[in-house]
Amino acid sequence: MIRRRAPVSVVGALLLVLASHGPLSAQFTTASLNGIVVDPSGAAVPAAKVSVRNTGTGFELTTATEGTGLYVFPRLPVGSYTLRIEKEGFSTYVQEGIVLTVNQSATQNVSLRVGEITESVTVTSDVDLVTTGTSTVGQLVDARRVVDLPLNGRRVQSLLYLGPGTVDVDQVRSLGYGGVYPGEQLANVNGTGLGQVNYQLDGAGHNDTYLNLNLPFPNPDSIQEFNLQADNLSAQYGNAAGGIVNIATKSGTNEIHGSVFEFLRNGALNARNFFAPTHDSLKRNQFGGSIGGPIKKDQLFYFGTFQGTRIRTAPEGQIAFVPTEAQRRGDFSSLDVQLVDPLNGQPFPNNQIPDSRLSPVAKNLLSGIPLPNGPGQQLTYTGRSGEQNENQFMIKGDYNAGRNQINGRYFFSDFDAPGSFSAENLLAASSDIHGVRVQNVAVNHTFTARSTLLINTWFGWNQQRGGHFP
Repeated sequence: MIRRRAPVSVVGALLLVLASHGPLSAQFTTASLNGIVVDPSGAAVPAAKVSVRNTGTGFELTTATEGTGLYVFPRLPVGSYTLRIEKEGFSTYVQEGIVLTVNQSATQNVSLRVGEITESVTVTSDVDLVTTGTSTVGQLVDARRVVDLPLNGRRVQSLLYLGPGTVDVDQVRSLGYGGVYPGEQLANVNGTGLGQVNYQLDGAGHNDTYLNLNLPFPNPDSIQEFNLQADNLSAQYGNAAGGIVNIATKSGTNEIHGSVFEFLRNGALNARNFFAPTHDSLKRNQFGGSIGGPIKKDQLFYFGTFQGTRIRTAPEGQIAFVPTEAQRRGDFSSLDVQLVDPLNGQPFPNNQIPDSRLSPVAKNLLSGIPLPNGPGQQLTYTGRSGEQNENQFMIKGDYNAGRNQINGRYFFSDFDAPGSFSAENLLAASSDIHGVRVQNVAVNHTFTARSTLLINTWFGWNQQRGGHFP
């Protein structure tokens, strides 16, 4: 099946958030932070200056507590933050080590001490934040798990099954779907059935529009984290009853960071399996790298990554039973069964079929079938060679300036299995000629009009084309 299609999903939305309405949950790939500021007696502290600063990018937001002592930051990029609270008559409070994760709605309440504002109370240990702004139940897969846990083929999407209530039901793929990108997985979350998981990549839909399965995730070096929300989902989500997977990709910071990798699997480097006649023939190379850093400190950042995958395999020891050289000339005298002429019902003398009665089409096809090389009619040969090529890259930019946050990301992944054909051995010809290309764009803009008004706009574009070729 060939998918000559451009099923494009474009999503645009405008979100107005009134922070004075109380704690609100994060949107897609961000987090939120709220809390109540009190004095030593437990009374609320209004009009206190509250600021948060991202330690990696220098991004900073400031607000003021309300009459109830409440402060709210409804939309913050994931990462590590420092919280600072100032109020005349109290010592300045500084909290370091606040780590916000995707879709987290965290609460950090603070009790100020009486003192001079020039004095400061600094807490440097990491904080275990309490989530009180939402009842949604989810499973976070952070960057450490993405890097440390073993991944077959470096496919991050398989870590989805770390979440409770998730079941891999990939065996139903035998239904014969065509044009499926390798790595699309059939996940059942909390018994809701197939196709009931909605995948979002940086706020843009990341689903196969025919089957409602996931499109390929970016490589592990570019994933910041992802979160599976499976219970008590917010009304902002749709398209799935089982769960929502929000994937956040990495961004550049004020320091340049990068990586270079090469993963190799080659049977020549392994011991032969005791029961195998030859070594494993699979050869897989995955190579690439990533880099991110500042274009303008504290304001403009870049991140880019590339991964190439090359797979080659040719299984040894394939066995087939083929006609002998005599049988190809019509001599079946070696058979114990008497052959009968289908035209007149009479037996062929000595099981000899005249050459004039042999099909020229069959004779031509047999020229591409090797002769037996084992006992009887047994042919042992090298199986169809498997060749797979994949190229994947992603570029991302982030801009933070005053009350504006803008980030844009483009993701490209192309898979090609060209197949193989040999006129000398038709049995080793490949019928799996397969090619799929995926492209995805996400753009997000957040404007903080004032401490109680946030305007968020996001845009997503997704395209997939390709399929199986006969």
